[in-house]
Amino acid sequence: MHCLNSSNRGLLRLLSFLALSLCVLTSPAFAGGKKGGMRISFHIEGAETDGPNRVRAFEINGEQKFFNIIPVVTHDNFVAYYPFNAEGGTFGAAFQLNERGRTDLSRAAIENIGRMIMPFVNGQQGEPMIIDRAQGQFIVLWAGLAQEHFDVFEKKWKLRPISRPADLPR
Repeated sequence: MHCLNSSNRGLLRLLSFLALSLCVLTSPAFAGGKKGGMRISFHIEGAETDGPNRVRAFEINGEQKFFNIIPVVTHDNFVAYYPFNAEGGTFGAAFQLNERGRTDLSRAAIENIGRMIMPFVNGQQGEPMIIDRAQGQFIVLWAGLAQEHFDVFEKKWKLRPISRPADLPR
């Protein structure tokens, strides 16, 4: 049996601390797990009275609006996508939802007609949309995507590209 002297114990502590620090610092980068760190989420408009633990404030058209922190639909609910050219040299996409995504979005849309839903791509807010009807099997991100996003959709997320959905507004 070998005893550690004080300098070896100090070195062992330092190495342990560095290993633990590396785990803590890199874990947010892998929060997306199999999704490769890229995240897309859609959040329903809430109210200031919902409190800071449930909503976050954003300025929309000069007004302060609040959106739920917990998304109603995320990229985990996507099964396929339809890409299209958007304004400003970016792309948009209609995402076909799995059964859970369709159910959650439909329920949220029925309960929140007249309110907004706002997309986020990697934490960056997109253009909010007004909920005017119960939703179908798709949710649309109208702009802000780049070719690199589509590479993630196909390679890491295993989404398949599809033809234009019939209910996608023109």
